[in-house]
Amino acid sequence: MTSIENDKAKPVLEIKNVTKRFGDLLAVDAVSIEIPKGEIFSLLGPSGCGKTTLLRIVAGFERPNLGDIILGGKKVNHLPPDKRECNIVFQQHALFPHMTVFDNIAFGLTERRLPKNQIQKLVNEAIDFVNLTGMGKRLPAQLSGGQQQRVALSRSLVLKPKILLLDEPLAALDRKLRKEMQTELKRIQREVGITFLNVTHDQKEALSMSDKIAVMKNGAVIQMGSPRDIYETPKSQFVASFIGATNIFKGRVEAGENDRLELKTDSGQKIFVPKKNGIAQKNITGFSIHPELISISRDPPDNQKLSRDQYTVFQGKVKETFYQGEFSELTIELNDSSDDLTVHLNRAIHYNSSIEAGSKITAYWDWKYNNVLGA
Repeated sequence: MTSIENDKAKPVLEIKNVTKRFGDLLAVDAVSIEIPKGEIFSLLGPSGCGKTTLLRIVAGFERPNLGDIILGGKKVNHLPPDKRECNIVFQQHALFPHMTVFDNIAFGLTERRLPKNQIQKLVNEAIDFVNLTGMGKRLPAQLSGGQQQRVALSRSLVLKPKILLLDEPLAALDRKLRKEMQTELKRIQREVGITFLNVTHDQKEALSMSDKIAVMKNGAVIQMGSPRDIYETPKSQFVASFIGATNIFKGRVEAGENDRLELKTDSGQKIFVPKKNGIAQKNITGFSIHPELISISRDPPDNQKLSRDQYTVFQGKVKETFYQGEFSELTIELNDSSDDLTVHLNRAIHYNSSIEAGSKITAYWDWKYNNVLGA
């Protein structure tokens, strides 16, 4: 392997066994993460889970009680924020209100005492790159929220940091603009090749933007993987419930055979689930199933067509329907369970269907879709 390939293989950021306490509060609990060069890595979790504190430790605004921050192969625990090769973009942009777009972007370059002609060239290129051509003389108050975010992003990127830290960067934007900025952030990151470490509590934002996600709870990382891994194969009830709409049934393993296990739910049903590496059978506490994987029928079930060897089958009646545009969400009261079932009906598939509250239905899905959960 060449030295260049070795450089690419090395993580740009290593968080090694980092712990942070505020008095009796354990904010970050022995977190270890390696982030490769050129990825968008997201820390995802509810408020108070420790993700922002961890970001502030990486930035240098907080010091860890234990552990190390290694940036570009160098330990930086002792360095103040302005001496680390990373920059941060805040939710509220933190632009200087009395300075123009050009001067805001140029601020860091001016502080570094670069020649004026070089600053002019770099800032103009940065303005064009984030699609703000012709707006260099405007003040922040004359820009939209999305345009202000582009200025904040450009101000950080023009300094060419090893890693860009994003602290809930899209939280203050409306839904339409947030979607546009997600696309723009991915474009910018792919073109400049700088690693992004993104903090968010928005599951859809993390899933759509990230190469890898770390889900945090009570200061600890409880699952880390690709967006597909996190969404389709959550390992715990917390991740399954937090990452998106899902149905969770509690139960325990009764038997196992070949590639599947038999679970008995708390309501007494016997359900097949796939065997799953990484969770010992004794630690399995139930299973989850996403609403979009569930089919429904208003006809009585055909026991031959819906055999237990292939399908998980429940019967019940519709309690509520919620029209969501591209799909309808049904809440189904099950006959043989204390749990309600949430089902998402795709509009294209069920375009002519009319299923109202009170309708009796059969819900079914391939048992291989069931995802086993740990505690």
